[in-house]
Amino acid sequence: MTERKKHQGVLNIIRFNWPFYFWGLFAVLGLYITALFLQPLVTIIPFVILIMMMISLLVSWYIYDLSGIYKIKWLDELKGKVLIINAGFDEISPLIRKKFSQVHLTVADFYDEKLMTEPSIKRARKIYPLEKEAKKVLIGNLKVVENYDRVLLFFAAHEIRKESDRIIFFKELNRIISDKGEIYIIEHLRDWKNFLAYTIGFLHFHSKNTWKRAFLKGDFSLKEEIKLTPFVSLFKIKKNGNSS
Repeated sequence: MTERKKHQGVLNIIRFNWPFYFWGLFAVLGLYITALFLQPLVTIIPFVILIMMMISLLVSWYIYDLSGIYKIKWLDELKGKVLIINAGFDEISPLIRKKFSQVHLTVADFYDEKLMTEPSIKRARKIYPLEKEAKKVLIGNLKVVENYDRVLLFFAAHEIRKESDRIIFFKELNRIISDKGEIYIIEHLRDWKNFLAYTIGFLHFHSKNTWKRAFLKGDFSLKEEIKLTPFVSLFKIKKNGNSS
């Protein structure tokens, strides 16, 4: 998958979450029919729900298809030993390999079906199986060699739901990254912008303060935050004492 297809991002969201949209539309239709018989003025409610669903898809279309985030221009230089860590779904490593063919790339995956029970991830894994070379790792035991120059987590780290697990994970990252290495974490944030886009769905993301607390307890310093879109942040972190 070295070339993304047209509208692939938003179509994947629909494919991975089709029961949500199916039952959501079914509920909207049911509410509308019920309102017609009971209270015509209430028919506005299903239309509001429908508009909210459409807004979330339009924002996702912008982020994953129109913003250019998958052109990885935010990653203007890459060399040495690079590790990509996924949470069950990998869209980035083929693009990295194509653009930076000279790097020594390792792909790891910490997906655990016992802890990460979202059906959408299972559907994603069936449609896009991980490459055979991908290493199966644990949050608390990244069974890879050490001294990586760069580690990338592309919409993956938020799947670690417990704060205690996040701290353990970042301590592991600290162990395997080189003293001068950098870790790039790309994530949505639990903020007002993502709330307007995804309503209660924004609760699946973590707040900026949550991330900063995990960085600090993992003995990292935040070097820089870059807004790739109004809804997505790139955090660049380094070991404490190496933030300059």
